Amino acid sequence: MKKAFYQKNRKIKIRSLKRKTLIEKTREYVKIFTTEKIKDDEILLLSKGLKYIPSPSTKFTKSSIALDFNEFARKLRCKYHFDKGDIFKRHPFLTKSGYKPELANNAIETYIFKTKIEIYNVTIQKAHDNLITLERKAISSLKRNNKIVIRKADKNNTTVIWDKTEYINEGLRQLSSATHFVEIAKLNIIETNLKINSIIFAMHRKGVMDEITFKYLSAKRDLK
Repeated sequence: MKKAFYQKNRKIKIRSLKRKTLIEKTREYVKIFTTEKIKDDEILLLSKGLKYIPSPSTKFTKSSIALDFNEFARKLRCKYHFDKGDIFKRHPFLTKSGYKPELANNAIETYIFKTKIEIYNVTIQKAHDNLITLERKAISSLKRNNKIVIRKADKNNTTVIWDKTEYINEGLRQLSSATHFVEIAKLNIIETNLKINSIIFAMHRKGVMDEITFKYLSAKRDLK
């Protein structure tokens, strides 16, 4: 009994020592410039790099596949009704209409119906999670922490954690440089928008701009 307890205790100590060594090593890749307390699990997570992709959740995989297939089915029906075999060059400013056509022929509708049944019956295999539970919790805690800013360093792969206040102050300091930036005394967005629209309407009247481009550029803008 004592031997089993000793072995268990020894394993716990070894795991703890390995974790401590790993954290010390990963600190080389995470530079902390904040007074906020950053947990060990958060450091381990950030040491993987900001391009590291956690395994996606499979909770909504089936519904996502179904939505994608519905969009594919819509395009399939549109092609059946409107494709006459001509080569169509898509206009760069053509907006998506989202038009939902009527049903296609029996062959296409049978294919759509049977595929939807297969999607409904498919079994989604749970992906292997490449993060441990504590690292998953670290993602949530870092998202909630609005007092820090996490960025990649300019010259290497190091991840940098800043105080949000210091980060903003540094940005304002750089913007205050008269050598590289000029401060705009007054920015009248509504007046600028009216000027842009007058130029667009003039170009359209002269025939320089086609109808599709005109509709795209003259669309209502959010001026907030």
